[in-house]
Amino acid sequence: MSKLAVVAIGGNSLIKDEAHKSVPDQFAAVRETAVHIADMIDQGWNVVITHGNGPQVGFILLRSEYARNVIHTVPLDSCGADTQGPEDAGRGWRRVVPSPQPQEIIERDAIEALIKSGFIVVAVGGGGVPVVQDETGNLAGVEGVIDKDLASSLLATTLHADLLLISTAVEKAFLYYNTPNQRDLATITLSEARRYYEEGHFAKGSMGPKVRAIINYLEQGGRAALITMPETIGKALSGQTGTWIKPD
Repeated sequence: MSKLAVVAIGGNSLIKDEAHKSVPDQFAAVRETAVHIADMIDQGWNVVITHGNGPQVGFILLRSEYARNVIHTVPLDSCGADTQGPEDAGRGWRRVVPSPQPQEIIERDAIEALIKSGFIVVAVGGGGVPVVQDETGNLAGVEGVIDKDLASSLLATTLHADLLLISTAVEKAFLYYNTPNQRDLATITLSEARRYYEEGHFAKGSMGPKVRAIINYLEQGGRAALITMPETIGKALSGQTGTWIKPD
């Protein structure tokens, strides 16, 4: 039986640089990423694809607010927002919004059924639409965002996935990032990941949520996790690059 990987694609990794933010540019980046995921499938992996949308939903909110004197604004949950935390890797001011810990994947049974039927599933996009359940069991949307990486971690745990692969804008995770003492991480244990996380090596709104999500996944019995760029997925799976995090 093929191994199952949850592949989380970061929204920032779909924007190559400041000059390539348009929808066609992002579509081209998605196509490139899809090629690398297809290579995984050719290697025998079953994959469930998740994705972030932080930059993209930010664009939607800006358009909505610039047009607020002409037409009503769009609620945050309706934008399918990804997290917009109080700090976003030092890239300037960001809106602070509620971002609760995800508790359950509502469509888990449907996702599992599609996987068993041989489909490539795209799920929990942007962390999914946040909902709450009332005392009668009804669901209602709430203004807030669910972190894509935490949702992907929960999905990987729910599906008993063999691998949680988080694709981002850098090839590896680093200690002392952007300092003269910067050091890349090739393979670390769960205990080491916890220690580095608690020491503050991974920035909030950037690598921090990714490492936190991986810690959650491995603590719940996950087998292995990998951090790398979309274009280096193949090399990383063969151990040539990327950051592997494994149980103790």
